[in-house]
This record gives sequence, C-alpha cells and structure tokens, in this order.
Amino acid sequence: MIIQSENTLHLDVPKTSLLNTEVAGTTVFRLKNTTGFGSSWAVQLGETGQEQTEVLILSGNPPSVGTLGTTTAASTYEHPADTSIYAIK
Repeated sequence: MIIQSENTLHLDVPKTSLLNTEVAGTTVFRLKNTTGFGSSWAVQLGETGQEQTEVLILSGNPPSVGTLGTTTAASTYEHPADTSIYAIK
C-alpha cells in the first residue's frame, strides 16, 4: 500500500522573493520583503515540487529588510533573482 500526502507548506504563509541571484553554498539571502519571517523558522526556497527547491532553517538572528540574515546550513543549489521564498513556522 502506498500512502501519499500533498505538501501544503507554501499555502497561507508569508511569501517574498529574492532580490538577487544567490549562488550555491551561501548562507545569506537578500529578500525583497521580510515581513512575517522570524528567526529560527524554516524557509522554502522555490516552488513546491520543483527540482531544486530546498528548505533551510534561519539562524537565531532576526531578518531585516534586504536580507534574510543567515541560515544554519549552506544552500545546495543556486537560486535566481525573483525565486519565491516561503516562511514555514
């Protein structure tokens, strides 16, 4: 028996996008808007179901305008400007 579940982490949550392209291996992400994002939250970079979408955890530093601050681990993939970013509580 196969059990399937839809990933709905990106629905009804704060959303923004990247200001600039961010290279693979970075821990600092520049965002267009940080409203609704909190420290120690997870963030989804990219759209659900896309091949290079990843989830990272924000460090304890609160995000500020123009930057998301740092994540606890480096990104695996490059993310182009305007990539969607979703806050996950």
